[in-house]
Amino acid sequence: MSKIALVLGGAGNIGSASTKAFLESGGYKTVVITSRSQEKIDKVKEAIKASLGQDSSAKVLGVVGNVANEKASAELLDKVKSAVGDKVDVIISVMGFPYHNFGPLLHVNAEQINDVFGSQFFPAFGGYKTFFPLVKNSSSGAYVSVTGGGPDMYLGPGTAGMTLGGSLSTALAKVIMKEQAQDGVCISEVSFSCGVCPDPSVMPPGYNWLPSVDAGKALVSVATKKVAGGQTITIRTADDLSHVIANGALKQTNGVA
Repeated sequence: MSKIALVLGGAGNIGSASTKAFLESGGYKTVVITSRSQEKIDKVKEAIKASLGQDSSAKVLGVVGNVANEKASAELLDKVKSAVGDKVDVIISVMGFPYHNFGPLLHVNAEQINDVFGSQFFPAFGGYKTFFPLVKNSSSGAYVSVTGGGPDMYLGPGTAGMTLGGSLSTALAKVIMKEQAQDGVCISEVSFSCGVCPDPSVMPPGYNWLPSVDAGKALVSVATKKVAGGQTITIRTADDLSHVIANGALKQTNGVA
């Protein structure tokens, strides 16, 4: 139990579920989570303390910062290195999932589109550029990009910003897998072409919602089993989620599972 996991965006919905799943797996001495908010980090630690106990909560190391620009990214990296050194075993990047609803795309202005890019694409890019080198040459390491369905994810009128931002994020994940394919680390993308929330029973009908606790287990399975290198795993249903939790992958078809 000497491994270290890093969850970028680890205080969010899917990130906190991944943090808990790492601790439940029993193979990690430390789970580092990054967030822009100390309050959110504290809430994650309290929730883990309530469900898994004080010992598990003590294994969660929260680091406050952001990757909005190179200076801020370097400061966040320094904080992580000061806490755990240069060696991280696996990284899950869950960055850039804000909800955008600003009306029909025809009436959206450039400032709103820039906000989409700034909130959905740049965090994922900054996280990759800043932290990927920690696992780049590790034959036993993993880097998992979490995306939201991309061009196939359209919730309804007014939510095109999520589709556009998600498309950029999933394109980034695929570029990472291509450009770093010769490195030792196992690189995967997990794309949720569905809704993910703490309690699907309270969500409105007409859309497929999956529980975040299981999404976290699936991501940790991908990161620890390392059998989906170079693959995009697209999760659409509860059956998909169960299969990934059990196997760390879906059946591969032309690089897309």
